Amino acid sequence: MKDKWFGVVRWCNSDIAGKLMEMGIPATQENIAIVRCECENNHHFTDGMIEAGWCAIEETIERLELK
Repeated sequence: MKDKWFGVVRWCNSDIAGKLMEMGIPATQENIAIVRCECENNHHFTDGMIEAGWCAIEETIERLELK
């Protein structure tokens, strides 16, 4: 089996806007740009997505009880 990507995560400005509104913070273009810049330039954001993926893979393997 050839390696193919799966589980790709894509975020967009409307995701940030929705979360800002959910948190009671104005979803201004300035606030969206600030959050996006921080996420794009902060390795903790990427590391968190990678960690969540590894946890999901491990939980799937455990649930399937593979031998």
